[in-house]
Amino acid sequence: WTATQGHSVTMTSSETKSFSTGNEKSASQSVEYEAPGAGLIFGIVERYVYDKSDTPTKTYLKCSDGSEKTEDGTMALRSVTFPSVNYWSWSGEFNKKACDKDARLPECVDDVRRKYIKYDADTKKRNVQRDWEKCFAGGKGIAKRL
Repeated sequence: WTATQGHSVTMTSSETKSFSTGNEKSASQSVEYEAPGAGLIFGIVERYVYDKSDTPTKTYLKCSDGSEKTEDGTMALRSVTFPSVNYWSWSGEFNKKACDKDARLPECVDDVRRKYIKYDADTKKRNVQRDWEKCFAGGKGIAKRL
């Protein structure tokens, strides 16, 4: 007669990707104006990016037979936060007679928006304010800074 003896070994492998967010907060701003008129809001947001694509890791493995093993590897670690936001707001009312005389008055407001839409560190609030006020100057209306 013959006898055989055997055993089985089970091996598993897994890869985990996790994404999380925390401490979510929101901010908002609104502007009101009387027609004919316009409103403009700029939101200035701080943005910080922490990006460590090849962060070293150490994985500790314990097998079903009791043996242990350690493996070195890497992981991608990336975080984007927006810690604060500030708003610049303006409104204005056009004079009805000025609107009747020149229907293109609102284009000035669009020009201000387009000029400063690509905000950068050199954009100054006083420059936006100056250009906004020009849209309503000369009896065209009343500009307000909120």
